[in-house]
Amino acid sequence: MTDSPRDTEGPDLAKQAMAGGRWSLVSQLGRQGVRLVFSFILARLLGPENFGIVALATVYVTFITLFLDTGFATAIVQRETIDRTDIGSAMVMNLVLSCALALLTFGLAPYISKFFNTSQLTDVLRALALIAVAKGLSAVPSALLMRHLRFRILALGEVATGLAGGVIGVTMALAGADYWSLVAQSLSTELLFAVVVLVVTRTVGDRPRWTNIVSMWRFSINAIGAHALSYSMRNADNLLVGRYLGVVPLAHYALSYRVMMLPLQSFTQAVNRVALPLYARKQSDLGYVQRNFLFTTRMVSLVTFPVMTAIAVSAPDLVPTLFGNAWRPAIVPMQLLALVGLRQSVQSLVQSVVIASGRTHWQFRMNLVWSVLAIAGFAIGVQWGINGVAGAYLAVDLLMAPMTVFYAAKILAFTARQYLATLVPPAIGSLMLAFTYSAVRFGFTDAGSTGTIAMAVGLPVAGLAYLLLLRLRWPELLSEGKSFGRRFVGLRSQPAEQSATSHRHGG
Repeated sequence: MTDSPRDTEGPDLAKQAMAGGRWSLVSQLGRQGVRLVFSFILARLLGPENFGIVALATVYVTFITLFLDTGFATAIVQRETIDRTDIGSAMVMNLVLSCALALLTFGLAPYISKFFNTSQLTDVLRALALIAVAKGLSAVPSALLMRHLRFRILALGEVATGLAGGVIGVTMALAGADYWSLVAQSLSTELLFAVVVLVVTRTVGDRPRWTNIVSMWRFSINAIGAHALSYSMRNADNLLVGRYLGVVPLAHYALSYRVMMLPLQSFTQAVNRVALPLYARKQSDLGYVQRNFLFTTRMVSLVTFPVMTAIAVSAPDLVPTLFGNAWRPAIVPMQLLALVGLRQSVQSLVQSVVIASGRTHWQFRMNLVWSVLAIAGFAIGVQWGINGVAGAYLAVDLLMAPMTVFYAAKILAFTARQYLATLVPPAIGSLMLAFTYSAVRFGFTDAGSTGTIAMAVGLPVAGLAYLLLLRLRWPELLSEGKSFGRRFVGLRSQPAEQSATSHRHGG
């Protein structure tokens, strides 16, 4: 699977990108939807303690697998052209790294278990070490599918294997396997996905060359470092909560954290998976990248801002309704982290711009500052429990916001006014949504109704208030969103770039 003229510069590039975006969104929503549904089921079957044990192991295992997802695999996507030697070099290096990481995990498992004072972690970590091997096998085939915008295969594979893993996990939970059902769910999902992409793509590369490995490594090392810092920042809170507060508070915090990651793992990652190969192909045309970056920022914020605001204001009703009263301590962290997820849903789009331009060293610097501030904030916040940790996360996130925008503006030459104009309408609309829901909930609660009934009525009414405000104050933005939505689902064909240039509006 190498590049062809049609793959790199064909006239149907916009059409490929639109189809790729459609399937990327299906993949992300389907995968996260499946994960959330099975999480709800398993949360009720297993309880917080079992979830906390596996959450500790998942933090570590996910950290080691990011080396496989963001190193040579990312280099395969970012390069303007690749050949079979590049593919072979990346596959061999990923496999070697994956086996080394699995062996490292197996050896470190008892010490990690002792650090967290959780004896069950040793066997859990050793079982989950196989995930590193599965990632090593699937990373390059997945990267090639992304490079060529073949997201339909990725979507079907990810959703199908997620369903299979979820069924396995629930079956084992019903059989009394406790936390091992969560281990089986994660492990079976990754192993099945590796089998699927290897069989479907039949990826075979030429014998690796040292010069190709060195060339990709120069790009990959900064990408790996940046993602390692980002992951350290994102999981230092989990580590501190697990170490100093215990397994049950970690389960409550981890549930809130999953909600924060919902827009990133659903919408933003879906956009970034398509944007990275698209921007890499067009990296010499800054005008094209700028228009599409601002356009996708508008479209993502129209969806994620009201969704995360709705979660924040409805959390006191949402948590006990979906998870039960045992999960009530997760309410306040969920509200705080939902606000983090709201902001990160749009500013994480900068990642594709930075990587596609080859400036991974910029990403490394930004994540270094972010990690230092975040870890310090978590260490202070943990003194006030999981609410303090979530509050520290929000404070550091807001502090880092200007730096993130600065890097994107420097690369793409847009002004702060242009960027803010994309965010003001959905931000004000989301405030209207929050006010409306609070008013409805107050009325129902005062009348003696349950929180569940208040949520069932309040969320639709608040959503209508959001849309009504956009319709009255920013009708062109709402029309742009509706027009893009129709094209996105295939009801009308119009080049994506034309959409980004023909619909312009002020804040």
